[in-house]
Amino acid sequence: MLTNFIKQKDVKNKFKRWFEKPKIEKPKILLSDNYNSSLIGNAVDYLIHAKYDYLYKKSGTNTLAFELIAKFEKVKSDFLKHDNPKHYYFTKNGSYIKNRSYNTGKVIKSSEVSFYRIINLFEESLIFYNKFLINGKISEDFLKSILILAQIMPGIHYGKIGSMPGKVLKNDIKVLRKLIPIIPKEMFTKKISFLSSPNLSLGLIDGRPDYIFDDLLLEVKTTKAFFQLNDFYQIVGYYLLYLNKKKQYQSNNIEVKRLGIYYILYGRIIYFDPKSFFSKVKFNEVINWINQRNKKYDYLYL
Repeated sequence: MLTNFIKQKDVKNKFKRWFEKPKIEKPKILLSDNYNSSLIGNAVDYLIHAKYDYLYKKSGTNTLAFELIAKFEKVKSDFLKHDNPKHYYFTKNGSYIKNRSYNTGKVIKSSEVSFYRIINLFEESLIFYNKFLINGKISEDFLKSILILAQIMPGIHYGKIGSMPGKVLKNDIKVLRKLIPIIPKEMFTKKISFLSSPNLSLGLIDGRPDYIFDDLLLEVKTTKAFFQLNDFYQIVGYYLLYLNKKKQYQSNNIEVKRLGIYYILYGRIIYFDPKSFFSKVKFNEVINWINQRNKKYDYLYL
């Protein structure tokens, strides 16, 4: 992953020499509640999708619901190919194993969740998501469904399911309600292009920024930390990966001219002009170095 790549000592040394982190004054935090930052981050992502779909898309093959169904159905199809799927469980490492109490009499570990349970949660959540696309009302059931999707969909994608999917805390709903009013208006203005988690990967570096909106590549941060060095190197890294695939995106009328980091708890987007990144180094020099490093140290950031 890109986040692992930029943490390597030699990469940090190169980036420090090549790219100068701008000074940005830390704004006042707007929300200081304790919460699961990963879960809330995924939930806010789905909230943004849902509201954008409601405002402009309504329904169709380019909505979040359609994308989620497509991802989920593939995993579901693979699961149901097993000879006796009711005795299989989806584990934290993403593998399907037989029910241990069925085979050996051992108690099933809490980290193993019946995939049928996941199927039911997914289908129930989509009911409330689709209701929102009709009426646009942010109900308690809608927020619960968003949180449940945020629990299970990363697991479907990366092969990791938490031990208690479907359990929604009142505090998580409270946090979401507080965050909704401070989401910047730019997130909901109509866009020509709206890409979620575009794949910019290069070799073994898995690079997937949160969004590309028209000419803006945007990364979303849910932690209380504000504009850390790794945040800056990450957005630089995404732009480098984008430049490596620039022709591919230009063929689809997408050209990134701005970069941004959205700090949810501060209600603030920091914008960057990517041209300013290359005052000390040329793009080809960086990419050539990365490619050479990929060949030599591919095991370090898988």
